[in-house]
Formats: sequence, structure tokens, C-alpha cells
Amino acid sequence: MSVKTLEQKRALYAWDVINKLKQKENFKSDRILSLFRKLPSMIMHNGLITTTAFLKSKSISKGTLKEEGAVLYALEYYMHHRLEKKEIPEKLESDKFEKSKVESTHKYYSQELLNMDFSRYRLETAEALRIAQWLKRIAEGEIEDEGKGSD
Repeated sequence: MSVKTLEQKRALYAWDVINKLKQKENFKSDRILSLFRKLPSMIMHNGLITTTAFLKSKSISKGTLKEEGAVLYALEYYMHHRLEKKEIPEKLESDKFEKSKVESTHKYYSQELLNMDFSRYRLETAEALRIAQWLKRIAEGEIEDEGKGSD
């Protein structure tokens, strides 16, 4: 068994997420790529709570999970797992991106964020930025850009 650095674990998680999303036919790859490209700047400029609330508000339309919901779930599953298990996940728990999973993970994680003191919230934001950067990097390398402009 090899010992992995934190950066390797983050990269493995991002790789797993992007590969699972690429296999989903109900998500548009160019939209997923665009959202992952924007995610770090959204967190940086708007804050972690505001970013997750915005993604949640756009995540479901007519009872169907949209790309924003998949991106939200990828971010919040990572952060939730880290808080609950005290370790960085290397894989998403399943390849299913379901409305119920997005909603339950968001409910738990948003409550955690709202109840944190400011110094802990800053640490959470820093970690969210780290995984957002990895998700962006892997998405840019693995999802074909349709030439509609880069962010």
C-alpha cells in the first residue's frame, strides 16, 4: 500500500468525479466544464456558503437534476466526507448523481457551514478552493471543449 499526499488524494478524487460525470449522458459536457472552470472564482468572490446556495438553487429543474447539481454534489460530498470521516476521499461513493443525494448532502453540509466559527469557515473555504482547483484542472484535461470560449 502506497502512501499518498493530500494533493494526490485530491487529484484522485477529481479524476474519479470527472470520469463518472463523462459517462452520464443526461449531463452536457460543455456545461459541466464551464461550471468547473468557474467554481474556484465563484468560491473566491462570493464565498463558500453563497456558492453552494447558488448551485443548489439551480440544481433541479422540473424534478430533474441539472449539471449544477452534479457540480454541487461533487464539491459537497468531498467536503462532507472530510468533515465526517476526518479524511480526504479518493473516490465519489457511487456513480449515481441523484436528486435525493444532492439534497441530503447539501442539507447536512450547509448546516455545518452555518454553525462554524469564522476561523473554521476560512479553513473550509481554503479546502474547498483546493478541491475546486483540482476539479477544474482535471475537467479541462478530460472534457473536450466544444470551442464555445474558455472561462
